[in-house]
This record gives sequence, C-alpha cells and structure tokens, in this order.
Amino acid sequence: CTFYPFDNIQDAISNDPSQSPYVLSLNGTWKFRYSGSDTDRPVDFYRNDYNADHWDSIKVPANWEFLGFGQAIYLDEEYPYPPDPPKIPANNPVGSYKRTFDIPAHWSGREVFLHLGSVKSAGWVWVNGKQAGFTKGSKTPAEFNITELLQQGQNSLSVEVHRWSDGDYLEGQDMWRVSGLERDVYLYSVPKLHMQD
Repeated sequence: CTFYPFDNIQDAISNDPSQSPYVLSLNGTWKFRYSGSDTDRPVDFYRNDYNADHWDSIKVPANWEFLGFGQAIYLDEEYPYPPDPPKIPANNPVGSYKRTFDIPAHWSGREVFLHLGSVKSAGWVWVNGKQAGFTKGSKTPAEFNITELLQQGQNSLSVEVHRWSDGDYLEGQDMWRVSGLERDVYLYSVPKLHMQD
C-alpha cells in the first residue's frame, strides 16, 4: 500500500497526491547518460560540481530501452544471460540520472523521504553528493529518509541504475527485461513524530 500525507480530511479522502502540500513529484525530465557497460559509466557524476548539461534528457518514469537506449528483451522464464547465480554479465549497462529540486519552505522542521516506485534492477542514490542508499528490489518501492542530506535552496539528486543484478534471479518470469526509474519518483514530508506501516 502507498500512503500520502495530507493536511485535511477532504484532501485525504481524494487520495490525490497532487493535492497534498507535503508531496513533491520528481516525475518529468531528468538529465541522463546511458553507458553500455559499467566500466564506461561516469563514476563521479553524483558530485555537486559535476556538469551534466551535455547529457541526454529522459522522461521519468520510463524504461530507457523504450526511449532509444539499449535493447528491450522479452523472455518467459529463461534468463537473458547464462545463469550462474549470483554472478551477472561483465558488461552491465548503466543509466546515470541527475536532477535538481527545491524543498518547500513549509517543510522546515519535518522529516523528508525520497520515494522511488521502482528501480530496475539495482540503484544507488545520492543527495547533494552524499550517498542516501541502495536498492535492488525492482518491483517494490524504495524509500530513504534524506532529511539530514538536504540543504537550503537548490538540492541535487543522482541515481545510478544498473541493468543487471543478482536480484534478477528472483525475477525470471514471463516479462520484458527493461531498465530504469520505471515508476513514480517523489518526495514527501511528515512531522518528526509520525506513524508508518
């Protein structure tokens, strides 16, 4: 279940996150660099002083293979590479994502979480050049408390997505093998004292 914070009963009943003053969507256009192998990826792109202006732009959420980067693979229960758990192919494509955002002033003194609805297949996350976390459960959301990593004014968010991970061995079923930030990305803010499921 996904829950959104609201500040009144009427908006909560609507369950429309765009009506909440405590939800900030990060869907939209991000800077993006596709690397055909993890050895070709920009290893320091998460730094605040890294200039990604020359990168491509990509829509989030989306799968990068359907937007012209790499090749989508459709299989039933077979694996797209010779199975040898937990090993994965040496040439592992990587998508590097960057964007900036501003935190609303009325979020001051509250906890701020980053919600990644689905990262396929594994992802590292940085906020303002500092690592916020890692995820590889691609069909479940990943959330990170980023409160201590935020700064006043503009903030930067960087996500490095690897196409293959050992988590793929748990996802060998009738499906497209595609990659990227494939579900909603947003921030939400809650009081210091709050309940979570």
